[in-house]
Amino acid sequence: MTPAIDLVRAARGVLLDFDGPICSVFAGWPASAVAARLRGDIAAQGIDVHPVGSETDPLAILLWIGENYPELVEFVDTRLCVAEESAVRTAKPTDYSDEIIRHSARTGRSVAIVSNNSAVAIRSYLELRDLLRHVEIISGREFARPELMKPNPHSLIVAADALRVTLQDCLLIGDSVTDVLAAKSVSVRSIGYANRTDKFAKLAEAGADAVVSTLEPLARAVAVD
Repeated sequence: MTPAIDLVRAARGVLLDFDGPICSVFAGWPASAVAARLRGDIAAQGIDVHPVGSETDPLAILLWIGENYPELVEFVDTRLCVAEESAVRTAKPTDYSDEIIRHSARTGRSVAIVSNNSAVAIRSYLELRDLLRHVEIISGREFARPELMKPNPHSLIVAADALRVTLQDCLLIGDSVTDVLAAKSVSVRSIGYANRTDKFAKLAEAGADAVVSTLEPLARAVAVD
């Protein structure tokens, strides 16, 4: 593996996943509760939700709807967008995430958010933290297009194009296997953020160029001109 600090210092474009590396979106409103509400909304449309009856990830439910009931994907995505925008009001910031964003912008690195969450919710969070002015592009979930969510690299490609930086000069910091797979598919270097001990092996096996348990060394590295 490449040392994480070297990856940060070499990057011209810093691409950050949102839920995990920047904040815990559902810290105040648990994802399982949002998923339960989505199931209720779907069931009210006459759909059998037993196949996702134990699913705690709202995004997984959106994917399931897109694959099985595409006629309802706009309905479900609309409700998920509303839930995400409410959830970010009580989101818990990840330690050193603000510093990474601010230091990256200060030292001439372009910053983008690449996320499966909605752009509206991401923008709301960044505004609450006075971070929006440091972020050049928010490449969030394309409305009613769950098939474009990571591991599809769509959001990374959109971000790099907007930043006018080659994919090879970008670095993605993400906390999930789908982040790493999206990065690998378009030759973007990646740092896996293992915010739980069980993620270390998964992120490494997926092909992350480095894995860290805290963002502190990345914040320090990106502060260097």
